[in-house]
Amino acid sequence: MRDVVERRQPFRPERVSKSSDLIRVQGKHKAGEIRRNTVAIAVFGWGDGSEATMIEDVLNSPAFRARIAESVQKDFGPAICPIVGMVKGRALQCGTGTLFKIGDRRFIITAAHVMETMSKAEGDPLISDHAPHSAAVPLYDSRAVMFRNKWGDCAVVEVQPAIVEHVPNRRWVTMLDFAYPPPTPNDLYYVCGYPSQLTETTASGGLSHAAMGFLTFGIGHDGLGDFDDTLNLAFRGPDGTERTTDGVLVPSSLKGISGSAVWRVYSGEPESSWKSDGIKIIGIQTGVYERKKAIKATVWGAVLQMLWKHFEDLRPSIRLHLDDAEIRTLEQRFR
Repeated sequence: MRDVVERRQPFRPERVSKSSDLIRVQGKHKAGEIRRNTVAIAVFGWGDGSEATMIEDVLNSPAFRARIAESVQKDFGPAICPIVGMVKGRALQCGTGTLFKIGDRRFIITAAHVMETMSKAEGDPLISDHAPHSAAVPLYDSRAVMFRNKWGDCAVVEVQPAIVEHVPNRRWVTMLDFAYPPPTPNDLYYVCGYPSQLTETTASGGLSHAAMGFLTFGIGHDGLGDFDDTLNLAFRGPDGTERTTDGVLVPSSLKGISGSAVWRVYSGEPESSWKSDGIKIIGIQTGVYERKKAIKATVWGAVLQMLWKHFEDLRPSIRLHLDDAEIRTLEQRFR
């Protein structure tokens, strides 16, 4: 299975004019916060089956749920980035990306269909710093290369230093923030992205983003189309009735969160012994089954496979964090 390679057009500063200062965080709060005082937190699907019985203590404890979500946002919020497409002079919220650093290289990881949609529309992807009123920054410069695969629906875009310097308040997750082992029935997960329905257009023509995070748990994949059980993971999705901790109704569509990381945040330990250093990325959100009330993710190994394949200079850094069996899987599993 081949990856699609795109070498992007050279970065031209005039492509983003003063009037295209598009990506903003509405500014009444401290630097680093998004439009709402706290990230809107929801719990999906609890109370309608036996899937979650092993994690019911967490799901029934608002204080513990808030503690977990706040830990993710504090440690990883600056690595969660809305991706805006400038298409024919109009700014559109297209997806969510995760900023990732390995060796001396930096990347934004997202869903392939997010980048493919913009490519077909000849749009320019933009990101911003994690601070109020941050100006839009083109994601591509003259050396930009993007790799995307349809089999895993993952995209890897290398972010060059000229772009990195414009987002100093962003955080870049590393291999230490990633977990390769498969999930277990005791696990609880957290997803945070930027739904299009929570994005507002400001008076100046910019976009004001609000993140939405939710806790969820793994489910079976029976009846889910376009699902590979060696590559994908399934989680409980919204049923249209949930509200977040600040009373906001969960959007009827999760469009805009595609490409967000999926974190494993809990693995069955007692609340008293839970620590935030156990929070690890296990996948990338790549699909939603609205009728089935399910969310699909692609395992993070698919991202590592692309990095292993296309960036030979990064292989020593990857080897430091994986054992021989995991390396063999990396080389063979997703071919």
